Formats: sequence, C-alpha cells, structure tokens
Amino acid sequence: MSRTALLTRLDRGLTSRVRAALVDARVEATQVPWGPDTLGLVRRRRFDIVIIGYPVIASTLSSFVRGLRAADSASRTTGLVLTAHAEDAATAEGFVGRGVNRVIRYTRIDEDLASTVRELLEVAPRTVAQLATTITVPHVDGGRPLRYHTENISASGMLLRGPASPEVGTTVEVEIRLPDGEHPLRGTAEVMRTTDATVERIEGVGVRFTGFPEPERRRLVAFLSTTSAP
Repeated sequence: MSRTALLTRLDRGLTSRVRAALVDARVEATQVPWGPDTLGLVRRRRFDIVIIGYPVIASTLSSFVRGLRAADSASRTTGLVLTAHAEDAATAEGFVGRGVNRVIRYTRIDEDLASTVRELLEVAPRTVAQLATTITVPHVDGGRPLRYHTENISASGMLLRGPASPEVGTTVEVEIRLPDGEHPLRGTAEVMRTTDATVERIEGVGVRFTGFPEPERRRLVAFLSTTSAP
C-alpha cells in the first residue's frame, strides 16, 4: 500500500516544491483547501503525513490538532508537519511536542522535507496498551523511580501517562511490566517531549528507547506482535 500525504494551506509555488520532495520520499499527495471539512477528512481517512502551511490562527490550529489526535481519529498517529516563513518559524515551533511533529522553513523544503517525511514514516507502529512502567533518572533524587502507565508503545518508544518530571533530553532507565508474568522489561530511553494536556488530554512524557539487552528486546517484539495495533 502506498503512503499518502494531505497538503493544505500551501500556495502554488510551495505546493510544487512539496510535491517534488514527497515524490523523492515515495509518498502520494492529496491537496485540499483549508477549512472546517479538513479536520473531518483526516478523522475519517488515514493519512501517513499531514503538511500545513503556517501561519494559522493559534486557536484554529489547536482545535485541528485536538481533533487529529483524538482517540477515534483515523489519523491519530499521523506525522504532522508545519511549513513556515523564517519570521513565523519560532511561533510555529511552539506547537512542536503539542501534537505537531516538525516545523520546516520554506527555504529548507528542498533540502529537508523528504528526509523528514522518511524519518516520520519510519517510526514504528504504536500499540495502545496500559502497562505499569517506572522510569528512573540516575543520580537525581537518589534515583527515585517515577510511576507511569503506558498510553501507547512501539518498538521504538512509548507515550507515558503520569508526572511530567524529567526534562527533554534526559536519559532514563525504564522498567515495563509486560503481561507475560516475567520480570519487568528493563532498558534505557531518552525523554523526547512532554505532553500538552490541553491538546492531548493527558499529562505525561514521550520517550525513545535507546537500549535493551537482546533478550529484553525479543520480549518486547513478541508482545507487540501479539497485540493488535489501533
């Protein structure tokens, strides 16, 4: 099945550059006008990437992101990219980690968009699962463990519901209790973002796995292969 992208709020000149980058990333593009029907479309139909030209009124974009990331949205886990002029980039980047994955400046589309799309498409599929998890920041608070539950998990990382304490970029030790009854799955991860509760309706952190012993990695892969993805 081919990968698909939804484009909106892009002028003609920008559209041709974005389409060229998507061809390079082997992604088929569909362009629609920006309006009330856009959200309905991405909620009904799964797109692998959504690309929106910025600026957009903040309240309107926040509402779109909430709908896109809602539990019943077909595009809930879709990569969301904003394209922006240099003078708007800083404001656009304020949405990163709040439902938006990347911001690309107009002047960098030819160089960066294809690789960004490929990177977002390579994120492993996420499985919804409520697993008791602890993370520990070595040498902080005496290594006191913080308790979470997974909101979703993949071979590459997980979204955790709980106190958003560790700072982005922090390396943490993780213990995940899988339903196989064995000892907790142990490894290391990097905190990639904190959630925005007003957009995602949860408080927590997103982490990327950085290391598992091979037996632990096999246990995680086995769990994911027997659990249905959303």
